[in-house]
Amino acid sequence: MRLKYGWNLNPKGFQLAGVQAQLEGIDMIIQAATGSGKTAIAAGPHLWIEGKQSIMVCPLMTLEDEMLVKDILGLKYQINLISPEML
Repeated sequence: MRLKYGWNLNPKGFQLAGVQAQLEGIDMIIQAATGSGKTAIAAGPHLWIEGKQSIMVCPLMTLEDEMLVKDILGLKYQINLISPEML
């Protein structure tokens, strides 16, 4: 995970446990602070299983909006599709 994500530090214990649970098909609830690395847990299994799909439900619309704006302003995508409600 460290090499693939370009991290300077090793993954945290709860991140490794979360990824391992997914790989083993075990349901898990993780509660951790904003910015603590929960998204890495959702993406972790993709390092081992090709063609895997994940659905991550984020109840914090403000956080999603902020991430989208950062991606758009950072020119991450050439084409951005948004709904009128997002304007």
